[in-house]
Amino acid sequence: MPDTTLTLATARAELLEIVDDIQPRVAADRVTSATGNSGGTIAQINKLGNNPDGSFVNVKWLILPSGPGGSSTSAEARKVSAFKADVSGNTLVTVEAAFTAQVSSGVTAYVSSVHPEQAADALNAATEELYPDVYTPRRYHHVSGSRAFNGFWDYWSSPTVPEWWAVDASTLTVAQLTESYFGAYGVTLTASSAGARYLKSAPIAPALLNELDGSSLTFHAMLRATAASKGGVSIADGAGTGSIAYHGGDSTWTEVVTTARTMVPSRPGSPVEFHIDVAASATVHVGPVWTEGGISQRRIPIPVSFSRTPTRVREASSEWPSFVESYGDLVGWQSESMYPQTDTAGVLEVGHGIFFPSGLTAGPRLMQMDGMDVGATLSLEADVMEVVGGRKRMLYYKALAYLKRQLKQQVATMQGTQRLLESDWDREFTILMANPGHHQARLPVQLTPRFVLAGRGRTSEAADATSFGS
Repeated sequence: MPDTTLTLATARAELLEIVDDIQPRVAADRVTSATGNSGGTIAQINKLGNNPDGSFVNVKWLILPSGPGGSSTSAEARKVSAFKADVSGNTLVTVEAAFTAQVSSGVTAYVSSVHPEQAADALNAATEELYPDVYTPRRYHHVSGSRAFNGFWDYWSSPTVPEWWAVDASTLTVAQLTESYFGAYGVTLTASSAGARYLKSAPIAPALLNELDGSSLTFHAMLRATAASKGGVSIADGAGTGSIAYHGGDSTWTEVVTTARTMVPSRPGSPVEFHIDVAASATVHVGPVWTEGGISQRRIPIPVSFSRTPTRVREASSEWPSFVESYGDLVGWQSESMYPQTDTAGVLEVGHGIFFPSGLTAGPRLMQMDGMDVGATLSLEADVMEVVGGRKRMLYYKALAYLKRQLKQQVATMQGTQRLLESDWDREFTILMANPGHHQARLPVQLTPRFVLAGRGRTSEAADATSFGS
């Protein structure tokens, strides 16, 4: 039986269906049937008309999984303060506090006594218990030989900051681009009229890049701009910043490449960085970025939010850039913990990495790394978990056990708190430690100077039991 893909929005609704705590009962009917009042306090759902007036008041939440306009990535919930059905079956639901906007017609809506965050907490706790039968899929793209890491924008620290990248000034605006050249995301950069700006690769491990000392390197980017010389790329190293190679401005995706640069090692005040430059008052769209040249690549760091190492690494047979994805599996690679692990402020920068003892073959070739994480971080409605075939019911039963405990405490009383404290928490701890989802390798957090020779890391035993590609 194939794996089942579940979004948080779908899982929450199905969880409530099991205990019949969702109205309307039929999923197809869970939409508003008219536009609510301008104050955002009234919504209309005609399929609730079989319920008596006042039946949901002060005991149910009106839940909008995609917000009042139907396009949000976060759910909104408000306590029902009035409920009225007329003879035609039309219903008006009034809430105690206004939604963030007027409720539109035709947006997803339902009523339940369980707040969506309670359901999300229960599902997230259950995924930890059921890993690896329930997991969050991870994918990371890279070009073999490239030293521009997370250059396909797979991982973001927030919706406005790609992991391992930073703006040179706050007057540069960064946004996710969903109509990207390749993959799920690109980047849209907009500079204010205050002057030209750039997005720069954050020096996650300057020592790792210092292995390029004396090597000839070029920086490549797929860019799209509507005017010439508005967007381009450049390289900075211990000797300063090189000249900018610009896009021609014909509004098409174009590979822009710097001139070759002989690399000078990083210095604390002049780290190795790859820049995506934007002229004042200009907007530039950015697809994948990568470097070519240098010695054979042996280490590829994995973003922190991909908390385990990949379990499968593949490489395309044709040179990048190409839309031909004829992948072949790479074997013989190992997992390792990367050093330096933190920056000088103690902030975790690098998770695990993968190591190729014999180095990678000559690039550039598109690499795809797949793996799985414990699915305990679902927060947005479209966040995805994978469930091994036949295990979905187990997920919901385990989530209901957590939800039952939460609902016991919904009305706070000293008596309820005392009952909760009387639980055998040592036994709960032992049970939790026996679950596979809590056997994830602990990332090292010791401080290491950032501008030293690259460490050799540690072997796969320190990172993950499934670390060897085969």
